[in-house]
Amino acid sequence: MERQQNEIALVIPVSRSKKPEYYNYLDKPGKSAVAEAIDDIFTIHMWESLTDIGCRNVRLSHLIEDYMRQNGISPDNYDNLRQKFTRIKEAYRKEAGINLSRGYKHEH
Repeated sequence: MERQQNEIALVIPVSRSKKPEYYNYLDKPGKSAVAEAIDDIFTIHMWESLTDIGCRNVRLSHLIEDYMRQNGISPDNYDNLRQKFTRIKEAYRKEAGINLSRGYKHEH
């Protein structure tokens, strides 16, 4: 079977009990679970990279562009990453009451 556009090839490790040549089928829910796990890992990596406290004096746009360059992400995806980061930041503000905006003065 040929890989389609927007599909990712996964390497299944060899196991004594199940040979990957026979047990490599992922049904629709399985594919969805793998895609969700990849998105979670990506989101965590992006969040940790862009919220580094040592970079607080650098503009967010420069941090995102640098992150994309370092991780081989096309510049065409800049707006998607910026929006994803903003949604996470807003979720922290709304759900946990933590404001991560630059220049925000936290009350002591």
